[in-house]
Amino acid sequence: MRYVALLRGINVGGNGKVDMRELKAVFEAAGVSGVRTYINSGNVIFSADGEDTEALTARLEGAIRKHLGLEIRIDKQIFKQRLQKTTDGDFDLVSAGWGPDYADPLTYGDLYASWNGNNRGMYSNPALDAQVRIAQNSLDPRTRMQAFAEIQRIMIEDAVHLPNYERGRVFVQDPRLKGVVRRAVGTDPDYTNAYLVENP
Repeated sequence: MRYVALLRGINVGGNGKVDMRELKAVFEAAGVSGVRTYINSGNVIFSADGEDTEALTARLEGAIRKHLGLEIRIDKQIFKQRLQKTTDGDFDLVSAGWGPDYADPLTYGDLYASWNGNNRGMYSNPALDAQVRIAQNSLDPRTRMQAFAEIQRIMIEDAVHLPNYERGRVFVQDPRLKGVVRRAVGTDPDYTNAYLVENP
């Protein structure tokens, strides 16, 4: 399972100084895998499989106390709490996913517009908003693609989100099966008009 640890008060105002390489090493020494830190913030992404979360929490708290001299309390969230905190924008960093709901780049491009209800972190940048409006109102493909490129540049520069992975699927289809419709957006695969033939 993939986890995110948000250690508040790390490297803020000259207090709680922790080197991210050292923090990464502490987590690895505690027996978790796939450890990554994010900038100089004390945010750690890691994996731990097949372990009770109580034991994992105690082990990480102990390792941080022993090796870094920091007294921390890990605030575990059940999924319902996590959803509510995400909806309320009550987080420093949250792991979430997004899939397109219509066949246009704007389905991703306007996700962090200040007025978008799915912008859970309540990120706001007038420059990004302006580019979203250009992409929404223009019919010229070149103008729209330039706006999307600028949206992407702003999102990377501001670290609005940290792409973790892109989901993909591989299908094997029997050559006797015909009429299956594949889509990038919407029902996929669509077997509504599918049929079988004797000899392909």
